[in-house]
Amino acid sequence: MDYGAYRYRLEKQAQQQRKHQKKTEIKGIRIGMRISQNDFDHKVQQAKSFLEEGHKIKLELVMRGREQAPQLRSRALERMDAFIAALGPGILREQNVTKQRNRLNMLLGLSKKAAAAANKTDSPKPEKSDAKN
Repeated sequence: MDYGAYRYRLEKQAQQQRKHQKKTEIKGIRIGMRISQNDFDHKVQQAKSFLEEGHKIKLELVMRGREQAPQLRSRALERMDAFIAALGPGILREQNVTKQRNRLNMLLGLSKKAAAAANKTDSPKPEKSDAKN
């Protein structure tokens, strides 16, 4: 076999593997301790749309000033748990809470069952034809 043909076939196989690769991004959602309910609901809707698209979410809770006191950490964790509860069932914590300076971070994704259910509902619907006779 010709070495050039062999290299060509390997490149084509690699190209096909890249083509069929699943691409997920990590989308960031940043909330604060004193976020209003309307803003909170908006962030939840954004997160739901990201999850439906198959992306993962990095939830960041930013604490400013006295909010960083160790006594208020439990309240911050409650705020993050409330966000996860608002997203609904099927949310998987892929990474536990980590603290970086003035932020608490957590990585969220869909569980496999919820992702499979979302893929079933995303099947394309037939288009309606508006043909006038």
